[in-house]
Amino acid sequence: MANGSLIGTESLSTEPKRTQVYMATHDGAGNRLPLMERSFISFTYGGRRIEDFSLIATLDDRLNKNMYAEFEDSTTDYTTIDGQYYWGTRMQANSLTFTLATDYLLEPMLEDFKHWFRPGVERALILAEHPNR
Repeated sequence: MANGSLIGTESLSTEPKRTQVYMATHDGAGNRLPLMERSFISFTYGGRRIEDFSLIATLDDRLNKNMYAEFEDSTTDYTTIDGQYYWGTRMQANSLTFTLATDYLLEPMLEDFKHWFRPGVERALILAEHPNR
C-alpha cells in the first residue's frame, strides 16, 4: 500500500460460508468430521444435527452433568431390629442442559431452530460422544 490504494481482487464465492462452527465440524475438504471428532460439541435431535442450525454445544472449563437421573430409595426403619428394609428405588427424569454458541446466525435460521426445538414435541436425542445410546 505504498501509493495509498489496495491491490488485488476478490470474487463472490458460491461456496457456503466457512464459519467457525463449520470448520469445527468439517474437514478441509468439506466433509463432516466423524462423530468421535465432534464429541461434546455436537448432537442430533430428531435426526437434525445442531451444527446444521449453525450452532455447537460449548462447555465451561469442565463437563458438568449427572451420570444418572436422581433417584429415591424407599426404605422402612424398624425399632425392633437393626438396619432398614429396602422396598425399591424410584427414578426421576434425567435432564441435560446445553450452552449453544454460534458465529453466524441469520433470522430464518433462528426461526427454524425455534420451530424445531419447540416445547411439547418429543424427538430422539443422540449425543455425538454416545451415538449408540
